[in-house]
Parts: sequence; C-alpha cells; structure tokens
Amino acid sequence: MTSGKLEHLPRCFLTALTMLLLSACSDNPRGAGSDFLISPADISCPPKLASPELGPNVPVQDIVGIRPGMNFDQVVAILACRGDVPHIEYAPLFNLAENFGVPTRQLLRASDGVPCTQAEAQRSPAICEDAAGRLTPLKDFTQELVVVFTGLPGEERAHAVWRHQSFAEGDYPVTNDLLASLAEKYGAPHLDRSGHHFYIAKIRAGSLPLYWNYRHPSGAVSNRPTGDMRAMESYRNCINGPTPWFGTRKSWNTPLFNPQSEWRSGCGLTIRGEVVPAAGNPNRVRELNMVVMNQTTLFRESQAFEAQLREVGHVGGARPDL
Repeated sequence: MTSGKLEHLPRCFLTALTMLLLSACSDNPRGAGSDFLISPADISCPPKLASPELGPNVPVQDIVGIRPGMNFDQVVAILACRGDVPHIEYAPLFNLAENFGVPTRQLLRASDGVPCTQAEAQRSPAICEDAAGRLTPLKDFTQELVVVFTGLPGEERAHAVWRHQSFAEGDYPVTNDLLASLAEKYGAPHLDRSGHHFYIAKIRAGSLPLYWNYRHPSGAVSNRPTGDMRAMESYRNCINGPTPWFGTRKSWNTPLFNPQSEWRSGCGLTIRGEVVPAAGNPNRVRELNMVVMNQTTLFRESQAFEAQLREVGHVGGARPDL
C-alpha cells in the first residue's frame, strides 16, 4: 500500500497501524510482565463520563455503572475510582484467536485478588484465576469485574460486563433483600427457577438463577415462544448464551466457540444473575454473580473486528529480507 492511499484510511486504522509498527511482536498474544497493568493512581477521580443517559423506556443494562457501549477509558476510570478493585489489568484477546500483532485490549479485569506464587499458579485443581493464561494468576478475591471490548486501539467499545462478589461470613446479605434489590434495579426477572425449568441451563446446584432478555437494548422484551419446539430451543440457547460467572472461553456459548450451537443473531441484550446461598442457610447469600451482554452486537462486532485486525496486520507486516 502506498503512502498516498494511507492518508485516506480511518484515524483508528492509522492509530492501530502506528502502534503495530512501534510494538514488538510475540508468539504469546498476551505477552508478560507489567505492560498490561493499569495503576489506579494514574486515573483522575471522580471519573468524567460523557455517555448519554438512557431513555425512559430503555432497560437498565449496567453493572456498577459500566454498560455496553462505553469506551475503554470510561470503563477504566469507573473501575479505578471504586477503590475496592486495585488490581486492574487487560489482555489483548478474549474471543478472537489472533490479533495479528496489533496491540489490542479486548479483555479487562479489575479485582481485589492476591497474586499467586508460581507453585500456586500451577497447582491442580486450580486455586488461581488467570483467564486461561491471559492474565496474572490471582487468588482469594472477593470482588471481580470483567469487561469485554472490540475495536482497534483507542476505539474500543464494551459489549459485556461480568461481576463476581463473595460475601464474608457474618456479612451474608438476606436472600430476599438481595433479590428485591436486583428486581428494583433491573425489574422483575423474565425467568427464574419457578416454572421455567425447560429454559434454564448452566446453573450450579443450589443457586438461584435470574434472567432478563431483550430482543433489542431499547427495551423490546424477548417473549418466551410456545408450541414451536425449534423456536423454544433457540430462545433457550439465547438466554443461556452468557454464563453469570466469568470463565474465559466458556463464558459465552456462540458459534465462535461451538460451530454446532443454535445461537441466532437476534439474541439481543441478555442479563443473567446467580445468587448462591450460604451453606446450610438458604436465607443468606454467600456469592452473587452477574453478567450484562449485548450478544447481537458482540457477535457482529467481533466479526468486523477480526476483519479489521487482518487488514491492519497485513498492512503492518514486516517484509522478508530477500
């Protein structure tokens, strides 16, 4: 590509190309060391957010103020200013297999976890969380927030937010109070464990599952189909697409990971919750897991993002010395 053509490329394309040419390539897409850590001390608080307010009929779709559509810097600012998740780190990739040498930032995690030793990180069964090798192995965290983005450097947009919260023994919330708080924020669940057993999947024993699903983030509810088994199965796969707990590739069941999946592009905005009662006391909550994901947008933008990365990587690729 000649320099005359470069001036007509989008700014984000040129930004990514510049960062690619300046960065060193590695066989490991994540790399190593502290290059991917973000210091909360470098962030000005309170965060200055320019996201438009949601309309009156648009469903609540955030977790601790983070929602799909926010850019990378906005999300980092919210996390850094919380004060309870000091370990903030990103990884280049989440659901894509290759970034073609572009310094992407697709996965972001903030937590209060404690770094593991090398021996602890290699222990089986695992006691450390590292997002399948993408992030620093951590243990003993009570707060974790994970956000997934697509977009070239400087142009990232969030599409999914996970939250894990473990409560200390003696501070367990009352189950009914927590359920009431969730309903107050998100509205009455569209599905729960009562009478909807056919649709509910991927739940852990004893937990209370909660579902909200919208065909579109503007607020059109995805009603449960009746009679048509194929439509019922497709709806079931939609609402169970994201898991309420983060587990890297298994966090989202789509054709990107499972070519036989019945996933359809009309799944829209999905919110899932998992309330885990205290052992031996169902009236108290030991753990809360939540996810907000715009499945349609994440799927489509992931495809577009991969195409962009291929193009940028091709343009910035080194020529062999012949």
